[in-house]
Amino acid sequence: MELWCGLHSAALCTAAVLACSSGIALADSAPDPDTPIPVRALAAARPAPNGARLLTAAQGPGRVLDLTVYSEAMGRTLPVEVLPAVDDSQPAPILYLLNGVDGGTDTGIWSDGNNWLTKTDAERFFADKQVTVVMPVGGGGTFFADWRVDDPVMGRQRWTTFLTAELPSIIDSAFRGAGANAVAGLSMASSAVFRLAIAAPGLYRAVGSYSGWCAPATCRDKRW
Repeated sequence: MELWCGLHSAALCTAAVLACSSGIALADSAPDPDTPIPVRALAAARPAPNGARLLTAAQGPGRVLDLTVYSEAMGRTLPVEVLPAVDDSQPAPILYLLNGVDGGTDTGIWSDGNNWLTKTDAERFFADKQVTVVMPVGGGGTFFADWRVDDPVMGRQRWTTFLTAELPSIIDSAFRGAGANAVAGLSMASSAVFRLAIAAPGLYRAVGSYSGWCAPATCRDKRW
């Protein structure tokens, strides 16, 4: 995974412009600062319109929060890692970081894999930023697309739906999203981020694509 080296600084610096973005706060009341962040997130989270929902939230190592999200589109739970904004009592932009070909793990446990947390300084870089960073784990080899049919080995893959129609509304409510989103990815995800932006016009204010091949037809499509 040498491509992680040399890419993370550009990716993170580009994404950090979200810290200066403004948007409409999606939460009205300030959370109780004495309540642990995972407890507040779980209490504040609202289901997506199709019923996808946050099931668990727990404190991981350092600033990492370990979430378990049920995807109605895929009919299973998915791990999602979050670095909360430095001041979680205030609304914050949301940055989605997507992993490469292995989806960030070979075991289902993010700490075992090659991802933004294990191969870059994302946790340290965003420690003082008013940006909530969200890193879904899984989807290896799927290109984060909605597959037309269920695979006999990999099962149902509806990653585009999960990332555009399910996860954002859950994250916005749980972590006081400010209405400003960005998405970035490398390798396998470097083309997926463009397709996600096309699938959900207006969802993202910025898209970052690193070390990958973007099909000319996709790059020319300006609908996003």
